[in-house]
Amino acid sequence: AVVCMQTSDLKPVPVSKAKAIISRYHFKEPSPVSFVKTLNSLVYVLAGIEAQEQQADDIILLNRDGQLVESLSAALFWIREGCLHTPA
Repeated sequence: AVVCMQTSDLKPVPVSKAKAIISRYHFKEPSPVSFVKTLNSLVYVLAGIEAQEQQADDIILLNRDGQLVESLSAALFWIREGCLHTPA
């Protein structure tokens, strides 16, 4: 197998998000194929509308157990006791 990679210098973009909210309505459901990207973006479209209605810069999506999953525009990460964590 041949693997090709291309790299370039990282040019940081100054981004400041003043307000993020947690979605009240739209939950990500786990499934055996949750890791597969599909063309179904309904959850994200509805979450984006909710964020706009609340005048928020971003919105955080939860799973059906109320656990953090991701935001509309980014993955979630946190550092605890020197270890980097992200939702499964």
